[in-house]
Amino acid sequence: MSIKGVLAEHLLCDFNIDGVNGKKALKGFPGFFSVIVDTISALGGQLLAEKALAHALSCAKNNANKKKNKNKC
Repeated sequence: MSIKGVLAEHLLCDFNIDGVNGKKALKGFPGFFSVIVDTISALGGQLLAEKALAHALSCAKNNANKKKNKNKC
């Protein structure tokens, strides 16, 4: 499953982990944030859960921006 299966695209674009650069903080919702991080940790892998979440958010935002720019043409 991808992060897009958990959060709507507009939320992915409005939030980041710490709430920097004009975004809202996922850490501001400790119950939700801990479930996401715990789930990522349970999946295993090489990356730390928060780093994997940050990467997933970044990729989803990039895809949303590409789609938005493509529709402008």
